[in-house]
This record gives sequence, C-alpha cells and structure tokens, in this order.
Amino acid sequence: MIFFGTMMKQIPQEFLKQFESRLLSDGRPPAEHPAFKKWMRYYIDFCSKYGHAAKNTYSLPLFINKLREKKQTRQQQKQAYDSILIYYDMFGIIPHWYQKSVAGKSDVTANAIHEDASGFEKPLKASVHD
Repeated sequence: MIFFGTMMKQIPQEFLKQFESRLLSDGRPPAEHPAFKKWMRYYIDFCSKYGHAAKNTYSLPLFINKLREKKQTRQQQKQAYDSILIYYDMFGIIPHWYQKSVAGKSDVTANAIHEDASGFEKPLKASVHD
C-alpha cells in the first residue's frame, strides 16, 4: 500500500458515487473500479501532503514520478494516470498537454486549471467524453 500522508483525506460518498458512474460510462470493467478509486484517493492524498492543488494538471506528472520512485509497475502508473484523467474530466479540466482524437476530428487541447481547496466541488458533466 502506498500512503503519502499521516491520515488519508476523507472523500465524500457522493463524489465516490459520481466517480464510479464515470468509470462505468468510460467502459472500465467493474473489477477495475476499486483500483481506479484507490489511485484517485492516493492522488488526493499526495497532493494534500506535498502542497499541490489536486485540480492543477501539473500535479499529475509529479504524482506519476512519485509512483515510479515507489517502484510501481508501468501498468499501475498507467492505471493511476487514467484514473486522474477521469477525475479531471469530472470537473471539465483538460490538461494542456493532453491530446485526444474525438470522433475522427482533429486533436483537441485546452488549458483549464481550476483551483480549489478540497478538490471535490460539484463536477461539471455527468459522463466521460460524451
């Protein structure tokens, strides 16, 4: 178990339900959901411990580097990365460095960083990449 702080931050149940819903709409197999929720929790804890804003997309590479330092496998790092992209998407955040082809259209990029103390305010959308 990776633990970054002295006490894991409490994540509101409603937020966890919304995250679970996003995992389903993103086509993630239910067997993977606990791992995706674990990585999202670890990310929030990492950001809290090291003074990074969870909704600041520059925090994700720092988190992945920390996982690498802790000898997490590439598969675990990828799963953590995917989990945090879903977290960002719940708030309409698209990292400036993230490009994804959408329905055959050209790649889209945006730099939308939202600062927030808790990291759990109301998400903007109900599903991932409609």
